[in-house]
Amino acid sequence: MIDNFCSQYFLHGDRRDQAGFIQNVAIGRYCSFARDVQIGHGFHPHDWLSVPPLQYSANYRGFSAFAARHGAASGQIVTTPFRYERPTTIGNDVWIGNHVFVMDGVTIGHGAIIGAGSVVTKDVDPYTIVAGDPARAIRDRFETRMVERLMRLRWWRFALADLGPVDFSRPAAVLDHLEALLEAGTISEYAPPFVLLPLSNP
Repeated sequence: MIDNFCSQYFLHGDRRDQAGFIQNVAIGRYCSFARDVQIGHGFHPHDWLSVPPLQYSANYRGFSAFAARHGAASGQIVTTPFRYERPTTIGNDVWIGNHVFVMDGVTIGHGAIIGAGSVVTKDVDPYTIVAGDPARAIRDRFETRMVERLMRLRWWRFALADLGPVDFSRPAAVLDHLEALLEAGTISEYAPPFVLLPLSNP
C-alpha cells in the first residue's frame, strides 16, 4: 500500500509496489493506494496491421537479432512512430482500492475514490466515487456546496498538524476552522520538496 501524506510525487519509469505497477504518473498529496494498483502500462495500436510493439519499438526485446538468427530474410523491422504512453494525473486526497487498473492519460480528480477491481478508462470528476469495469460514477462523496467549498479552500495545501486539534469526522467544521485560520493569517501553505521516486529493481 502507498500512503502519500505530504509530498507530491512524479513517477517516471516504473515501480512495482505490493505487486502493483505504477509509472509515468503525477500523484497529489494525502492519497492512499491499496495493493496491486496498475497505472501506466501504455497502449497498443488497435487499428494497425498488428498489435505488438515490434511495429514501433526498434529491436523490441531483441526481436530483430532473434529473427535474424532464425532464418528471417531481414531481421530489421522499419518501425512506425507511435505514442504508446501518456502521463496520468492523480489529484489530492484520492483513494484507489485493491486491483484497480488506470489507463494512461486519465485524470483522477481531487477527493475521488476508486472502488476495488475497477478499470478506469476516462477522467474521474473531483469527489466522485466510481467503481466497475469500466468504472462508472456511483455517487458523490459530498453534496454540491460542500464539494465547491473543498475545491475553493484546497485544504491539502496545508499540513494537517498545522490545523491544530480538529475533529476530522466533521469536514464542514474543519473547513470553518481553516477559514478562520486563513482570515487570522495564522496558517501558511506547506511546501514540502517535490519527490521523484527512483525506479524499482526489475
